[in-house]
Amino acid sequence: MLFRSGLKPVLDSGGGNYSVFAKEFITELENAEGAIDAYKIYLRILPRVQKNAALLNFDQTPTYAPIKYTGHSGGEFIFVKN
Repeated sequence: MLFRSGLKPVLDSGGGNYSVFAKEFITELENAEGAIDAYKIYLRILPRVQKNAALLNFDQTPTYAPIKYTGHSGGEFIFVKN
């Protein structure tokens, strides 16, 4: 099955119990030490998502962009493992 993200479809499988993207995102959060910002996570998972999607004959490239229509002028998500 495919979901849409932006203008292109994305995989909702391929990562075991998760999508290719969710698997890599969760892995990065689990391996984080201290605080990590969303942009660092993005930079780390981007090549892995592209590679794992390609192994499934699918072109998927995550993007890093502000969330539209939130009423915020910017900001950053910071994740801290407890």
